[in-house]
This record gives sequence, structure tokens and C-alpha cells, in this order.
Amino acid sequence: RSELLEEMTRRVAGRQGRKGGIHVHDVAQANLKPEHPWPVKHREVDIASRVVSVLEAALVGPAAAVERLDASWKPFMGIQTCADAYSVKIRRNLPAGARDQIERDGAVVGDPVYALPPGDERSQPWKSQPRALVRSPEPEAILYGAVDSDLYVNLVYLTTANPPSPEVLEAVERWKPLLEKRAEIARNPRRKWWETGWPRSAGDLASPKVIALHRTDRGRFALDEQGEWSPSGRMCVVVGKSKDAPAAYLCGLINSELIDLWYSIRGRVPRDIWRDYEPKPLSAIPYRRPDGDPRADEIAILVREIAANRRVLLPHRAVVRDLGRTIKDPWKTGPVEVDRAALARELPTSELVSVRVDPSLEVGGKPAGRPRCEAPDTLAFRRGREETGRVVGDSARIDLLEEVVGGRTVDDVSALLLPRDLGAFERRAEDRRHDVAELLREGREKVERVERLVCALYGLTDELTAAVVEHAVKRAGGSGPSD
Repeated sequence: RSELLEEMTRRVAGRQGRKGGIHVHDVAQANLKPEHPWPVKHREVDIASRVVSVLEAALVGPAAAVERLDASWKPFMGIQTCADAYSVKIRRNLPAGARDQIERDGAVVGDPVYALPPGDERSQPWKSQPRALVRSPEPEAILYGAVDSDLYVNLVYLTTANPPSPEVLEAVERWKPLLEKRAEIARNPRRKWWETGWPRSAGDLASPKVIALHRTDRGRFALDEQGEWSPSGRMCVVVGKSKDAPAAYLCGLINSELIDLWYSIRGRVPRDIWRDYEPKPLSAIPYRRPDGDPRADEIAILVREIAANRRVLLPHRAVVRDLGRTIKDPWKTGPVEVDRAALARELPTSELVSVRVDPSLEVGGKPAGRPRCEAPDTLAFRRGREETGRVVGDSARIDLLEEVVGGRTVDDVSALLLPRDLGAFERRAEDRRHDVAELLREGREKVERVERLVCALYGLTDELTAAVVEHAVKRAGGSGPSD
């Protein structure tokens, strides 16, 4: 490599009439073609480079089973209201007169404008005109094949084809000085001041679609076969150009480690740890048409099953630590650690007993403040430097009490509730841990099956397929059926 650099330096310096180091533009102008490839970030032996070689060979191959994604699908950015909230930036750019008019009506920085919080759809005037609001998932709601329906925002969706009712118009009137100054509205005299900036096609939004998280450390795509979601501009949307476009199958392809490896080189990657999923780079993804292949149908079925698996896992986040992060990657199988304090809060009142009347505990003084474990069977509480009281008793219950307090300041420790039957509680915790671990194992098994099917559809060798799977496992930092 050093000899190659010296030779290239000499030849470039000779052409430029100077000595010293070379610049990449000098190399291009000199049209140098060394016998050995120029050192680049991604070596030919890297797994990503090997994947790119295979997929791009399939893209130009004579069979033509692989094509650019935009040959059959249409990627586009989601809805942009151009005024989600009254932000500091918007306030600064408004003319003084418009800003004063808005703030005389009580507006403060941070107030929602055209991105309304969950629940507003059930209040007037939006309840009377349901088509004026559409639901967009929050970025953290995008999971493999699924959307967390509890995390969403309401976008005001008003167009000339879907104009506001008098009540809705009155509700947004206070924001008129802001809304009419939006660049897209101000430059186009045909646009009404109340229109959504870039509303996107209502037909496309109601179609089966794949929702791509715009910026992420790894590609993550949700499936919306019912057309229930209208994503915001923080996401990219992919809809089929034909009515029967296989959205579930596509979701399996672009969620795969194979396509993510391709995107790490050929996609938009502004930083090593990020991917930007936008229409232009998404359009170039090598898409393997299903063409009646039964493996494509199997992928679609497995994607729906993984999505269902993620939805079943969602309610367990409250009692399993870090599950909210683990659930985002179906290659992960853990850790599964039950938060016993959170689990105790889920118990019905009939199964709880207060520290004050718990027969296995003895309360001394009026314990309040922060806890300090002074012995396996003693938990003392202090405010400042003074001890306010202590709880003494069974060590297992003392441990649980310490977990319930969690290091926070408590005003009345004796009023805290603990499980009445500690043995039954421990069995419940173990059952919950086992159920979550089994669900994660099931998701892990299914996503590997999808990966191997995707690799087979693109014609990868068994050796390269194993390397792709191994890469996914290592990146997830987990284990699974293949380990």
C-alpha cells in the first residue's frame, strides 16, 4: 500500500508540477488506475461489500427478477404541516406584527399548531369533522412490522378537497398570522392559508404501506396493511404502484439485515451510526419481485407473525427493564429482568398489605425520607442527618420494600403496599420473566427464518447467508436458535 501511495504521489506531482502530498481530486484528474484497488472505507472482504456485489449483480442480471424499488413502489416523505408547533424558530422568523397578534391571543412557545396531542380527536371541533385530523405514529412507535398505537400525534389535514368546517376554521383562526407566512403557502397564491403544507395524496395514505423511520441506527420498517396511519414528515412512506402490491412481503425484504448491509454502503449514511431513509436512496434498493414464489408468501406470513409478536410484548414494558429498547430489534432475546416494584404496583388491592399492618414487619418511629440498608433485616430512613424511623423484619420482604422505595424520598413508609403472599408474588415474577423470554425467543426464531428466505430469494450462497445472519446476531448483541 505504501509503494502504491508513493507511485501515485510521484505521478500526480509530475502532472501538477509540484511535490508533496496528493488530494483525491488530483487522483481523479490524473485518471490513475493502479494494479491494486485504492484503499477505501469498505474493503472487498467486508460483509457489506460482498452483499453489494451480489445484489448489484442480480440487479443487472439477465433474469431481471431483481429491479430498483421504484419500478414497482413509490417512496415519499410523510405529511408536512409546516407548522407543527409554535417553536422558537418559527417565533423568531415571524414579522413582529404577526408575532404580537398571536401572542395577544395567549400563544406561548411550545403550543401545538397543526400537530395536536393524543386525545384531541375526541374533543370538539375535531370530533365533528374527523377527516380534519389524521394519526401519525411517533418515531419511537415504529417497530418491526408493527406500530405502537399508544404513541401517536394528530396532524391537521386540510386541503381544498377536504376544507375545514366553520367550527374547525374558527379553531385555527388564531394561528392565521403564522399559517399564512409558511413558505409553501406564501409563495403560491392558489393555496389557502389554512391548508396543510404538504398533505400528500389521501389515496396513497389510505393504501397498504410500509413506514420507514427517517433517521435511525438501523433500518426499521412498520407495516400498515389497513391504511390506518398517515405518517408525518419524520418518516418515509412506501406504497405500491399497483392495488395488489405485496406490502407485507416488502416489509420483510427491507427489514432484513441483507438490505440494511446494502444500504450501509449504497444508501444515505451521513454518519457511521445513522441511516437516513429518504425517497431517493430508498428508490434504488434492489427489490426482488415475488413472481409467484412461495417463499415470498412465507415471508409475508412471518412478517405478520413478528408484528403480532411485538404487539403482544408491548404491555410487558411496564414491568421488564429495558424491554422498550429490546423490542425494537427482533434479533435481541434479552436481557429479561423483571422490575419487581413495578410488578407489585400491578397487583390488585386484595393481594396487597401495607407496611404498617404487615405481620412480618415491625415499624419503629415514623420512617420517612431516603432508605439506608443497615442490615439484611433492617431498613432505616433519614431526612438530612436525622433518622426518622426504621423497618425491621423478614429479610426477603425488607429487600422488596427497598426495591419499592427505589432510593426516592418517601413521606410515609408505613403506608406503602407490599404483596401479601411473597411466595405467590415471586412465582408471578418468574412466570412473567418466562413469558417475555419465550416471546423474544419466538420473535428471534421467526426473524432468522425471514432472513434466510430473503437471502435465498436474492441467490446468496449458504456461506454468505450464514455470514449475514451472524452479522445480525453480533450487532444485536444477543443469541438465538443458530447459536
